[in-house]
Amino acid sequence: MSSATTTLRGVSAGLAVVGFVVLSLFVRLGSTSLEILIGIGVISFVALLIAGGLAPIQQLLAPGDAAADGSTNTRQSRWWVVRAIAPLEESWNRWSDAIVILGLGVVGIGSFVLLITDQSETPPIGLLFVGFICSGAAFFSLALLIDSM
Repeated sequence: MSSATTTLRGVSAGLAVVGFVVLSLFVRLGSTSLEILIGIGVISFVALLIAGGLAPIQQLLAPGDAAADGSTNTRQSRWWVVRAIAPLEESWNRWSDAIVILGLGVVGIGSFVLLITDQSETPPIGLLFVGFICSGAAFFSLALLIDSM
């Protein structure tokens, strides 16, 4: 596989992971508009398709976990984020790590900025939650990356 293909698949895998994690957080937040959720979902699906082909999308859209067959991860594998991220292991590389760290950091800082600049009487406090989760995950990922060097 060429260097450009490896880089593209790594960047796409990182974008897919960040997209699905952020989509999951925003769905839990509940105050995000439908257009934003659809945009994040489409970008994540396209990145998943580029990174892994059709197999990860089939695994994501599967109603159950046919591969588990009674393993201890059956309950966890039914969560759609885990089903989306699991097939990306073969295309994961340093580019993916960089995209995850940068993407989660940008979402975390952006959430804090949106919370601070909100002009409404009741700011969406869920942005504080998203900011702390994404910033903490970015710092944790950076520590793991530095430790693995």
